Amino acid sequence: MRFTELMEDIERIRTLQNRLAALPENVSDRLLDKIERALKLAHRSDKKGKTPAVATANTLSKVDDPDLQRGKFYRLVAKNMIGNELTPQEIGSIVRAIRSDKAVNFEELMSPSSDFTKIFPQYGMSPRVDEFFQDIFNYVPQRVGPGEILLCIMSKRITKGGKGDLTISKLNGEEVGVEVKGGKTGGRTKDGDIFKQQSANLRQLQKEFVGRYGAAPKDTGWSPDAIVKLLMNKPGVDPKKVVDDTMAVFNAIFPKSPYAGKIKNAMLAQRSGTGQTQHTTLDNVRALYGMAALELYYRIKPQHYLFIRAGSWPAKTSFVDSFEDVKTGLGKTLGISVSIPYIVDASGNNEEYPKVGIYSL
Repeated sequence: MRFTELMEDIERIRTLQNRLAALPENVSDRLLDKIERALKLAHRSDKKGKTPAVATANTLSKVDDPDLQRGKFYRLVAKNMIGNELTPQEIGSIVRAIRSDKAVNFEELMSPSSDFTKIFPQYGMSPRVDEFFQDIFNYVPQRVGPGEILLCIMSKRITKGGKGDLTISKLNGEEVGVEVKGGKTGGRTKDGDIFKQQSANLRQLQKEFVGRYGAAPKDTGWSPDAIVKLLMNKPGVDPKKVVDDTMAVFNAIFPKSPYAGKIKNAMLAQRSGTGQTQHTTLDNVRALYGMAALELYYRIKPQHYLFIRAGSWPAKTSFVDSFEDVKTGLGKTLGISVSIPYIVDASGNNEEYPKVGIYSL
């Protein structure tokens, strides 16, 4: 049968589409090229019945992956496969990898230093496949971070929810809960469990601080940076008293924090010009504040953490087993990024807790 006849027969094109992901390894490139052209033709001209995306979704729906089925995410995968014009060979490779649970490199995923191009073996097959992975990576439903959906749909051993944001089943059967901290500026360090750790007099202390020193330059509130640069250098203000009042608020936010003394010393040092100014160093106020927020979060929620730095591609990842791993690696193999916290929050949105990111150097 000539290929021109095949293109005219929409029903046969649909049949080919339904079989795309199940093609054997030894299918000739010539036949694959013909199927690819037929797929593109059907995608452009077939307005009735099943679209190529639906046909691919039907194939994906047969994969035994609870996350793929539970959220019907296979439709999202199929749409992006067709939208990025993946070839039948590429679609088949990805689906076979999902079926055999070889679509995720767990050694890279659970490494303290990696990125998403290394975690997925199929990445790099072509620019089309790379765009497909990036599109799924950036799919973020409500209360879900970048990369979470991509990880859970690409492996049967990774499920959404359970013991953490994600639950990973090791080969020995052990299930590991993983908290995912990702985003362009780091992951949040606040939730209901963290708020319960606040001292009962926190809001009163913040109110007294504003009454004593005035409103902050920003409506959000007083940040440690603003306190050091502006308030401690304000004429008629005792900088040591400012630090004492700031630390009283800090201790109400982070009770029993091992970083309280270091932050106090760093505030005085930076005001005198002897401290560092980059918040990637441990003697900087904001970096120490971020470590305090992270330490409290680990203390209340002890589990494994996957940090995803989503601000650029490839997104870098750092998998850490404990807060001790963070402390040991910081400044050596790991860096820290901390968004601006507002220790005297005036917004009412609990902005005392910054976003914190840990990334490989």
